[in-house]
Amino acid sequence: MEDPVSWAALMLRVGGGLVILLHGVPKVVPLEKKPEVGLATLRNAIEKLGFPYPTPCAHGVAAAECLGGACLLLGFFTAWVACVLALIMVPATYWKHKVSGFLLGADLPFTLFFVLIALIFLGDGQFSVRVLLGLGK
Repeated sequence: MEDPVSWAALMLRVGGGLVILLHGVPKVVPLEKKPEVGLATLRNAIEKLGFPYPTPCAHGVAAAECLGGACLLLGFFTAWVACVLALIMVPATYWKHKVSGFLLGADLPFTLFFVLIALIFLGDGQFSVRVLLGLGK
């Protein structure tokens, strides 16, 4: 068996990256059937949390989820991407808990937060595009 840490990183990267990417895409490409997951809803949540400049923040979060999810899937700068995404999950968990409760919404960003913290420590692993390109170990 290869390095078990690399296998763990791969599983967390693929699982977490896919979920984050699939939550980011509807914020960038609006879905008519699900307007409640779009950029406007995110912007309103950011505004209600009291963050300044909610529109640029919403665009930044949407971009981070799309690009970050893709980077995690591929294993490209995993630790740095996971750090940024983990910071996004903190207010996301707070907001979802405030609006829906823990088991009806906050459980997902809470779980993703800990997946991302693990990826900060694990890094890309040997099964990654970064290693394949010779940019990391």
